[in-house]
Amino acid sequence: YNNFTGSIPIWVGEILSRLVVLILQSNTFIGHIPQKISQLKYLQILDLSNNNLSGPIPVSFGNLTAMQTLSESVFSWGGILGVGDTIPVTSKGKQGEYSEHLLPRLKIIDLSDNELTGGIPEELASLYGLQSLDVSHNLLQGEIPDKLGRLQQLESLDLSRNKLFGSIPSTFSNLTSLSDFNVSYNNLSGSIPSGNQFNTLTDPSIYIGNHLCGFPLTDNCTKGGGPNQGKPSDNGNEEDDDNEMVWMYIGSLSGFAVGFWTIWGVLIFKKKWRYAYFRYTDTTCDNIHVWVVVNFARMKSEIMSKSNH
Repeated sequence: YNNFTGSIPIWVGEILSRLVVLILQSNTFIGHIPQKISQLKYLQILDLSNNNLSGPIPVSFGNLTAMQTLSESVFSWGGILGVGDTIPVTSKGKQGEYSEHLLPRLKIIDLSDNELTGGIPEELASLYGLQSLDVSHNLLQGEIPDKLGRLQQLESLDLSRNKLFGSIPSTFSNLTSLSDFNVSYNNLSGSIPSGNQFNTLTDPSIYIGNHLCGFPLTDNCTKGGGPNQGKPSDNGNEEDDDNEMVWMYIGSLSGFAVGFWTIWGVLIFKKKWRYAYFRYTDTTCDNIHVWVVVNFARMKSEIMSKSNH
């Protein structure tokens, strides 16, 4: 909450090697997020929200060592904060005051309310200790990485108001600690995962602004995983297919009937043609019979001749 401008200095990640908390929210920083921040191996709380940052989320954030583990901070917060002192930290979309007893357990990344582009790096899935991830209100595109379903310590995940597409990964049903979830106002489609914590997320507004279906929305899912609103058009396609099959059968039967009566009708009413047809048939059958008898006799003769020799 200052009026800092310009880019976030690279030296923050190079020199402040023992930094545990970095909160630069609500300033007017511009430019890309420095990749060097990923070198801060003790960093547990990173809040760059509500700035004018652009560019992609650094893939190297997957290397934030302290967030990769489930253990608490190795630092003694009692030596950093005075007795009764707290630090304001935004978690689960709300700002709270955290004392030295709770801070060692927090592992948070908040990059919301910026102009970040690109996709969500799947490398973030290596941050196994991460409890809160907020990248809402950006310009992020692409699909949500399936691998984020590995973050079983994740309690809050906010991906709302971006340009994400595809489906919500089914692996998210493995996020058994998840209590706050929001993917509203993207371009997501398909069915909402079910089971575990997703059965407790009963607020439909966290899915609004997408093309999703399933609980807790009123749109049930079809067999293909799409919302019911697509069902009429699907039925229309099925009806078109059925109509095409019916007309195919009608055409086939009509052709057979025309061909049948063209041949047999002529034979029935034209005596001369009928006699000629049966004469031709008899001649053909006789020729075939003669050919079979002659060839059979020849083969028999050859076999007998070979056996005598």
